[in-house]
Amino acid sequence: MSKNDAFKQEAGFYRILFENIPIAIQINQLIFNETGEPVDYLLLDVNHAAEKYMGLKREELIGKRIKEIYSVVEKEWFTRYGQAVKAGKADRFEIYSEALGRWYDVQVIPLEGPDKFGIFYQDITELKNKEASEKKALIDRKIIEIEKEHYMRLAKEKAAWLQTIMDLIPAGVWISDPDGKVIMINKEAINMYRGSSSISDVPKEYNSYKIFLPDSDERIFFEPYPPKESVIGMVLDFERFDGTRGTMVASTEALRDQAGKIINYVAVAMDITTLRQAEKALEKSEKNALDLVEKLRQVDHNKNAFINRLSHELRNPLASIMLVLELIDKAPSGSQQALKALD
Repeated sequence: MSKNDAFKQEAGFYRILFENIPIAIQINQLIFNETGEPVDYLLLDVNHAAEKYMGLKREELIGKRIKEIYSVVEKEWFTRYGQAVKAGKADRFEIYSEALGRWYDVQVIPLEGPDKFGIFYQDITELKNKEASEKKALIDRKIIEIEKEHYMRLAKEKAAWLQTIMDLIPAGVWISDPDGKVIMINKEAINMYRGSSSISDVPKEYNSYKIFLPDSDERIFFEPYPPKESVIGMVLDFERFDGTRGTMVASTEALRDQAGKIINYVAVAMDITTLRQAEKALEKSEKNALDLVEKLRQVDHNKNAFINRLSHELRNPLASIMLVLELIDKAPSGSQQALKALD
């Protein structure tokens, strides 16, 4: 095989590679204006991938200037090509085409010959969009994390502020989530239920705080379906953690959002055990006093009845005696009338 044939065969191999490589390839020649500024380029050759990108056949592209194919070509393209050709050095860059609305990865290689250069390029719009989406998602996540940290810090500050206020209230206060899990409780509530026990970790469920109907063993349990109206001033018994019982007056309220959905429950209770005991003692004293008055009234009634009966029994004999004494008093002393009255 002659050198010429070998050269043709090798050129054929390169042509096959040139035509079938999936990256768009163009062989071009820069066109400059009078001031030496690159303003256009002439297409000398293209491969199949370039045909697909440009939407035209090779025969429709070869020998035409790029501005004949695209009416608008950004100046930056020519500037980057001109820099590579003048420097005689390859360059690679990513560039956005406003006219096409696409991103491209471009590699420029200066070639032998006046102002000739080759470009390898591929559409990376989807990749750039994906990168932009991932970057935006990363930024959004970062913003969310920052906002979350900010709001968590504010929430902790407000929770501490609310806890301080709750601890100043001279009544037990519980705040729970919609399922009855206690999320805040004040000191008075803990003291109410602690009794003589040394408990340190207070229960986190409403139903761990035992309450009963007054003076009974009928226990009342938390239900996450409160009535529409608030419960105000209900007197209930409660069992402390040490097993002793007391009495409280309690009020409950369901807190709702703008849509009417329950977001929290609030319960407020005041220990009235001492007051209740005093009331019961007073009620007992009043009952004892009433019983005593009734007994005295009965004694007085019996006394009057006895006196009346005695007066009736004594009335007839006394009347006879009084009559005799009156006759004696009126008769002359020693007279027969007086003696007869004595008989």
